[in-house]
Amino acid sequence: MIKCIKKLIVFSLIILSIMPYQIGDMNRDGKITTTDLVLVRLGLGGSDMMADLNYDKIVDEEDLNIMRYKIAK
Repeated sequence: MIKCIKKLIVFSLIILSIMPYQIGDMNRDGKITTTDLVLVRLGLGGSDMMADLNYDKIVDEEDLNIMRYKIAK
């Protein structure tokens, strides 16, 4: 059972590593949308590395502003 779980984890990591990724694409669907903005908002006050768009180790209003800018582009 443990071997199967390890293989599944390795396979998942390989798939994630070859998928295109954009900073701010929180749900990794290949697009930056309002869904991603909601996910950043849910992370406010935390330290989720994916939601910390300015890399200051905290998810705050600045990260929301970055996401708003990315959506508006």
